[in-house]
Amino acid sequence: MTQTEKLTRILFVSNILYILAFFLLAFEPKLLFETARGDGMNLFEGILYILAILSFAHWIYCLWFLNKFDRYSGNLIWLILFNGIYAPFYYYQVIIKKRPLKNEILSKHELAEKERKNEIEESDFAELMRQGIIEVLELWASKDKQKKLQESNSEINITEELFNQWKDYNIDKPNFLNEVFQLEERIAINQFDKVLNQKNELLNESYPRLHEFIDTEGWKKINGLAKETLIKIKNTVGNKELNLKTSKNP
Repeated sequence: MTQTEKLTRILFVSNILYILAFFLLAFEPKLLFETARGDGMNLFEGILYILAILSFAHWIYCLWFLNKFDRYSGNLIWLILFNGIYAPFYYYQVIIKKRPLKNEILSKHELAEKERKNEIEESDFAELMRQGIIEVLELWASKDKQKKLQESNSEINITEELFNQWKDYNIDKPNFLNEVFQLEERIAINQFDKVLNQKNELLNESYPRLHEFIDTEGWKKINGLAKETLIKIKNTVGNKELNLKTSKNP
């Protein structure tokens, strides 16, 4: 939470306390009488005065936020009419609950078109992530590709790069896999991820150079499992054909 968010949260709480203080006055006639008489400022009046200032600041913040980010939501009239009473409710909806903001006027057709474009963008992103994971698997499955990558990047430890590329996709997040892969694919990918993580923990960030790593049993196990995973993805209904030659061990 940023400093600004902390400050606005304090103003939000102060606004609620200010409203509760007025309810307290309604049920405490003696306190109401003393406050209304104004014979010197007692403790309650002092607290009420401070809460009033903070509540006013909170109301101003809500007006600013609405004008900048939510101007077409229709809440301006409520903030003006009920000011400090409505401000906490508005703040809760847009900041805490994070309801969608309305900062542009769109017809029903334009709204539908915008939603369609957003769905296309999400679909494109999912496809890119899916293809990226498959490409990393293809790299793990090919000794030739790994060697060529090392030859063209001699200054980089390709072994470490292979582990890091896979880690970048956050396979351990179930929601991500559910959006991108089908059940059979997810099972295979999770198994590959498990084996790769186990090997990564054993290496403990002490990654050998590629020419040493490819002769180890660990590399051979990961290489074989990468091929099996790609075959399962390839055989999934609706998936595009993958150019993987399983009859050879490159």
